[in-house]
Amino acid sequence: MATATTAHEKAVAQLAREIGFTQVSVSHEVSPLMKLVGRGDTTVVDAYLSPILRRYVDNVAADLGGTRLMFMQSNGGLVDARFFQGKDSILSGPAGGIVGAVETSKQAGFDKIIGFDMGGTLDRRLAL
Repeated sequence: MATATTAHEKAVAQLAREIGFTQVSVSHEVSPLMKLVGRGDTTVVDAYLSPILRRYVDNVAADLGGTRLMFMQSNGGLVDARFFQGKDSILSGPAGGIVGAVETSKQAGFDKIIGFDMGGTLDRRLAL
């Protein structure tokens, strides 16, 4: 059954691209999860955020010239700007706070910490 769903998604995505859609998010690529609601929600978020995010990332990259540009993802990892997607940006602010706290504590010689990220990133992101 998953193969049929993927085949249908691929066919519809190809048609959408052929008729001129520049942003096409398909759930089997965005969030290949078996849970329909989580997969669907993630795909909707990606479809909404990716074009906005792509414009922003492309502008920053153009301003920096040939400088290597990476963005923090929701999982706390870094990804090359060319591969940064809307679905990966949702919790990048909180992830950045945690990663920053861990690295700072390591440099200070602590191996056990309690961290707190007040937030605010989401409010700014929703204003886009």
